[in-house]
Amino acid sequence: MELIAALTGLIKHDQDRIMIIDLGPADGGADDRIEFIGVRAVDSSPKAVIV
Repeated sequence: MELIAALTGLIKHDQDRIMIIDLGPADGGADDRIEFIGVRAVDSSPKAVIV
């Protein structure tokens, strides 16, 4: 994908984070259409506990 290649060369990989979402058909599978470039997110949100 040209956009990803261009952005990969421009961002500061240790500071920036870009999320690219393919808005294709609304038939589910959204997790397969999301891609991140750069810094990984730190998941600091509390998790649900089901008892």
